[in-house]
Order: sequence, then structure tokens, then C-alpha cells
Amino acid sequence: MMEKGTARCFIANSIIDTRILKWRMWFEMEIIRDVSRMIFHHHLE
Repeated sequence: MMEKGTARCFIANSIIDTRILKWRMWFEMEIIRDVSRMIFHHHLE
């Protein structure tokens, strides 16, 4: 599970950052579904 913007960066067609390229070489990633940020906010209370 990761932040939505980060997830989009990891699965983008073009990769500029070499660190992300290394991750993509080792892991197969895809966006399955969104998780509401309210779930995390609830645990902080």
C-alpha cells in the first residue's frame, strides 16, 4: 500500500527517476483500488 501519487509514478509508462526504474525491475506493481485517507485519519484519533 502506498500513496496514490507515488503509485502512479511507479506504474507510469515513462520513467525518469532511476530509483523507480530499479524498483520496477524487481517488483511487478499495479493499482488495485483506492483506499480512503479517512481510514488512516481514524486510527490517529
